Amino acid sequence: MLFRSDQVRYSPDGLWVAVSIGSSNILEVLDAETLHVRWQTNFPANTGALAWRPDGRELAIGIMTGTIYFLAAEDGSLRRELRGHTFTPDTLVFSNDGHLLWSRGSDSTMRAWEVATGEEQLVRVDTTPDQDLTLSADGSEMIFSKEWSQAVEARADLPKLVSRLPSAGSPAPAALVGSITFSADNQWLAFATFNGATVVNVPRRMLAAWLPALSGPRHHGNEPTVRFTSDGKGLFYCQRDAGLVRVPLNPQPDGTCLPGAPVTLDAEKEFLISDMSADGRWLALTQRTPGTFKIIDSATGVTVRRIEGQPELLDARFSPDRLFVATETTGLDLPSETDPKLWSVNDWKVVREFPVGPLGLLSFSGDGKYFACGGQLGFKLYTTSDWAEVKGLPAVVSHTSGDVPSLSR
Repeated sequence: MLFRSDQVRYSPDGLWVAVSIGSSNILEVLDAETLHVRWQTNFPANTGALAWRPDGRELAIGIMTGTIYFLAAEDGSLRRELRGHTFTPDTLVFSNDGHLLWSRGSDSTMRAWEVATGEEQLVRVDTTPDQDLTLSADGSEMIFSKEWSQAVEARADLPKLVSRLPSAGSPAPAALVGSITFSADNQWLAFATFNGATVVNVPRRMLAAWLPALSGPRHHGNEPTVRFTSDGKGLFYCQRDAGLVRVPLNPQPDGTCLPGAPVTLDAEKEFLISDMSADGRWLALTQRTPGTFKIIDSATGVTVRRIEGQPELLDARFSPDRLFVATETTGLDLPSETDPKLWSVNDWKVVREFPVGPLGLLSFSGDGKYFACGGQLGFKLYTTSDWAEVKGLPAVVSHTSGDVPSLSR
């Protein structure tokens, strides 16, 4: 089975939008305001990952043959080709200075390339196809989360592996199925596994703390999630069979942090953390079956609002101004009522539904002016001032006959 890799990426200056559809071999660059096509390029195979170079002068795109193409942003002309992967590059990430390109492919390899010469600077073959790449907030560290309870860290601006971050403390391996997240100050990294939650001191590249699993047994219905508090001094830790706790983190002179006693914020089971509001005041928790989302106060755990009747609920996202919450479902075994919904925080009523189908993603732009949603029936873009649909999207985007697994802010 081949997995689609649909990509929608704004240029660094926000003037252009690059669009590729994984089931086709087409890349289009559009005017972000008018959505008129600036240029279009066809490739010899279906497209994969897409990324803008930080200076906005070039785009990189991978295709199913494994080749990565560099194209001029102004007209799509070919600048260079990178050959090394033997199958689709699923993730492309530039270093902040644009000198290195990191790629992770479906061929189970991760590579770092010098952009100017196209030479490979680092190749790792012990990766997994579902591995993720995460660039730290200041752009100095690249984290490669793996299937097992560990992460691999490299300097994002150097062509070498710096260190392997310690595993989750338990001798038994555990799939990294929960989440991976940085603190706002880039000091700490946390990831959740079936065995527990690991906190890493990023500058010192050392294990800072390990928190055992909140409950057992280990099974795929008992996923964990973690998220740092807005001040980075604590960790929200949630597991389906145990509820939600807040764990204080007390930094020590030796670089570790001493976990304090967990404080139960919400004891109800079967919920996971979906999002935290931009101001850190609210957490959105979702329960897939029977389908409930609730908003809780992140300081007290008091339920602000509870909404039921959302079967197969998949995700919930806050708008930056905290005036709206958008929700999405998996659509599994559901005959109807599967479109993403927009809820007003003022009265907690549905103010809009978006006809893109289930099993997609939701994203508000960083400034809150736009909302994008994608699903099995296509992709749509809206202005949040009046929730009007932005017209003129190319048919290859707006009428996608499958899920849209990648949206960027």
